[in-house]
Amino acid sequence: MTDHPVHLGGNNDRKVKPENDTEVISMADNKSLTGLTETEAQEFHGIFMSSFSAFVGVAAFAHLLAWFWRPWL
Repeated sequence: MTDHPVHLGGNNDRKVKPENDTEVISMADNKSLTGLTETEAQEFHGIFMSSFSAFVGVAAFAHLLAWFWRPWL
C-alpha cells in the first residue's frame, strides 16, 4: 500500500494564478455558468442538436417499422 492520498472526482486541486487583475475579469466575462466560452457552447449545441436529430430519426423509423408489423390504432 502507498501512503499517497486518493483523490476522487474532478481536478479541483490545481489552481491557476492569473498574471494580473484584468485577466481575472476577462476570464470571468468569457465564461458562463457551465464554464464554456461562447464558441465552445455553440460547438456543443451544434453537436447536441445533430445527435438529437439522428436519435429522433432512428426512433421514428423504428416506430414506423413497428407500425407496419403490428398497427396499434
